Amino acid sequence: MNNKPYFKKRSHLKIPQNEIIRLLKERHAKGLSLSFEKMKKGNSLLYRDVKYYWGGWLKGLKAMGLPTDHYHRWTKESVLEAFKERIRDGKPIHSYALLKDNFGLYYQMKKHFGSQEKLFKILEVEPRRPMTKSEVLDILRKQAKKSYGLTNTELMKIKIFHKMILRFGSKHNALKAMGLNDEEIREKNQVRKNQKWTAERVRTVVYYLNRHKENLKGGFISNTDESLYRAAINYFGSWAKALNAAGFKYDHPRAGKKHIKWDKEKVLKKIQELQKKHGHDNIPKDEKCILYRPSQRYFGSWKKALSVAETTS
Repeated sequence: MNNKPYFKKRSHLKIPQNEIIRLLKERHAKGLSLSFEKMKKGNSLLYRDVKYYWGGWLKGLKAMGLPTDHYHRWTKESVLEAFKERIRDGKPIHSYALLKDNFGLYYQMKKHFGSQEKLFKILEVEPRRPMTKSEVLDILRKQAKKSYGLTNTELMKIKIFHKMILRFGSKHNALKAMGLNDEEIREKNQVRKNQKWTAERVRTVVYYLNRHKENLKGGFISNTDESLYRAAINYFGSWAKALNAAGFKYDHPRAGKKHIKWDKEKVLKKIQELQKKHGHDNIPKDEKCILYRPSQRYFGSWKKALSVAETTS
């Protein structure tokens, strides 16, 4: 039996050369940029295959007869001029912004000056000052006034979470530095202590969360407020049913699909049914996939499960 995987990795697939030429010429005819920065971000597979077939992006453009005059050789002077122009236009010049906005300029800066600090000295620009502990605490105090403002998700949204960890070592230490006691820290982290839940209370809290545009996904709620999640399951049977009870339509992606509890007999019976229907070696791949894990669990492998099914039929 052929045990080779029936799928190919995406990284192994190559776009044909004639298709690459057609796509790039079509792009050029529309007046779109052919710079490697744009292509690397916008169509990394096409960029990768041009390098694979022609040995480099510029070599590929030249071989296809496409213009390369928008490229120029960078010098120290042209890099400095490009940075001065960004400063004049009010654009950010720090590494993080360049990596997102203009990777080519970032690369040339590293190549010609070694580091951003050296370039900033020449330009007489002050490097970005790291945020102090007091500045982090000021932002956290503002966030504490908002509903669920100090949850990890909210802190990630305003890009303060990692700075907080860097300055204080942990979220707990940062909240302590704000002057909160252990009980208040538990409350801010949405860990509720020994609360009595009722069906009505669950519906009210769900309504409140939705009104404040909080994340209502079950995985998120189970991590941030486990007691609410457990109470919802206890009173309504599932988190999805609790949402429906609170007046929000929620269709679970697996709704209507039956979950099969497999055992040895069921696996063998299903394999024998498929063999009778399609033949011993012609079982469709999508039907095989359903049985791979149960076969491994009860027989060690799909091949062993097949041989047992054949001998017991």
